[in-house]
Parts: sequence; C-alpha cells; structure tokens
Amino acid sequence: MRAEVVLQGLTKQFGQTLAVNRLYLHIQDQELVVLVGPSGCGKTTTLRLIAGQEEADSGEIFIGGRFDSNGNRSNRSLEPTAGRGNHRGSRLWRRTGVCSC
Repeated sequence: MRAEVVLQGLTKQFGQTLAVNRLYLHIQDQELVVLVGPSGCGKTTTLRLIAGQEEADSGEIFIGGRFDSNGNRSNRSLEPTAGRGNHRGSRLWRRTGVCSC
C-alpha cells in the first residue's frame, strides 16, 4: 500500500491567526520528512490537518493517492490519534511502515 502524502495549497486560520498558509508538500512513499520551526509556526496544525483532527479552510490533501478535500474526515482512513503522542495504535503508523526505535 502506498503511503504517499500530498498537500496542495493547504490553508488553516484560527480567527485572525494564519496557522498554515498555502502549504504545498509532497512526501514520497518511504520518505522521511521532519517539520522544524519555532513555536507557533504551524507544525502541529499541519500534522493535525493530515491526521483529520482539524479541517482545512482551503486546499487539498491526498493520502495514499486518495483525494481528501478540506480535511474531510469521512474520506480519510486515519484515526484521530495520528499526528501527536503515541502513534503505535494509529492507522497512519501501520500504513507508513515506520519501525520503533
């Protein structure tokens, strides 16, 4: 199963705070990507959007080749625990094939 993740123009705003601004990201199957930046730059929000814990204001998300517009959880085969804490029980953990360290 492909674990490719593609974000196209992903945007998320909380009130007047623009947390993620037109983010484009293509993560290949078996590619390791690290989000690095200062506190408040949108790292956690990006992971929550991918995991379906937040809905995007605009943009598109493709996971494993499946289209998921605006963070629509009904199309996503990931559990809401993905993107934070212990991932071992989430489908994202199993789909990506990441081994424990």
